[in-house]
Amino acid sequence: MTAAVQHIDVVPAPSAASRWMSGWRGALAWGVGIALLHRIVLMIWLPVAWGILGGNLNDGNPDFHTARADIPILTEPAQQRIFGVWRRWDAVHYLDLATNGYRPENAGSTVFGYVTPAGIAAINVIIGDIDVAAAVFETIMFAAALVLLIRFCEVYFNDAALGRWSAIITALLPLSFFFAAPMSEAPFLCFSIAALYAGARGRWLAAGILGLLATLTRSQGVLLAAPLGLMLLQAALRESTSRRGQLIHVIRGGLPLLLLPAAYFAFDLTRQRLLGLPSLSDTYATYSYIFFTNPLEGMIINFRWFVERPAQAFTNIDLLILVAALVLAVAATIWRVHRRLALQAYTWISLALFFSKSNYEFGTQIVYYSQSTGRYTMILFPLAIALADMLRRAHGVVRLLALAGMTLLLLLLSALYTLALAGP
Repeated sequence: MTAAVQHIDVVPAPSAASRWMSGWRGALAWGVGIALLHRIVLMIWLPVAWGILGGNLNDGNPDFHTARADIPILTEPAQQRIFGVWRRWDAVHYLDLATNGYRPENAGSTVFGYVTPAGIAAINVIIGDIDVAAAVFETIMFAAALVLLIRFCEVYFNDAALGRWSAIITALLPLSFFFAAPMSEAPFLCFSIAALYAGARGRWLAAGILGLLATLTRSQGVLLAAPLGLMLLQAALRESTSRRGQLIHVIRGGLPLLLLPAAYFAFDLTRQRLLGLPSLSDTYATYSYIFFTNPLEGMIINFRWFVERPAQAFTNIDLLILVAALVLAVAATIWRVHRRLALQAYTWISLALFFSKSNYEFGTQIVYYSQSTGRYTMILFPLAIALADMLRRAHGVVRLLALAGMTLLLLLLSALYTLALAGP
């Protein structure tokens, strides 16, 4: 008599390597490692680029863009080469705010949120060098952003590998050197991803607090209320079948999200009431020559500028990267895997804001294009995720060429940044 043999499927246990690559431990290893490598490469490359391109500019002094800022002068050649090359455009304003605070006599820079200058100033108390403090703060913020990006993909897309690819692509974006500059790109990206990660986990109090920090980093953080609200509504529909239960869920989760508009109005009111500064809108118009219009009109303004000045337009980094962002946004909308309502809202509302902000030619009332939009697109992490997904699925040769091209563009544009030609 033959005994029946029962077949049992044995599922192999996850390997030590796969366990290491998942969860917070893997995200920390990848995120921190990429951010440190990004910082090291740029801290070496920018002085070299200045030595190649800028030796005859302003008597070879890299610290040439700080005439209107009250920040410590860099006197040592090594200091000038390593840190002076970062003192460009808005970076100068952030260093000034971190050194001197918000002052009526320098009202133009006071449109920038509290978090970045406060973070730099706090580290400066320990280090005692404002440029080193800024480098440390920005590296910490960028590392945290990449760690959260990896975890977000793991939780929201159930795809840790996509998270690692997204972190690599984010670090290789042609304007990713702004994440290392003393500006708000890295902290805003960090708090935006953190808020949406908390929303994806259903932790609404944490989402509200993190959204508040994003809003105090950049006023546009208040717009995170839209994707977070959509996440909350979707969670309510999933977790309750009754209208009453859904309403209770929305009310409980929605109350912490009121912190975002509260932070926006508190920032503007404290500037005006405590510091005697003009409102944000008046400051933008008077000092920055910025005006706001509806997004459609903003698109027309940029398109007209593009058509009337084609020679300039095709070498304009802001416009070219904005067009690339629009193409990616459309692709992500069509691609079912990336057609996530909250991420679509984050992307398209941000793009609408970028178009609604238009510039006058500095010191005049001549309508210009929307400046700095290339830099602003760096916070559109859903597009970095979509691009990463495309590249990891591409043929090996295509993927290699794309990564090499992105690296070369990053090196080229960061070199132009040292000459104040990439920006503001």
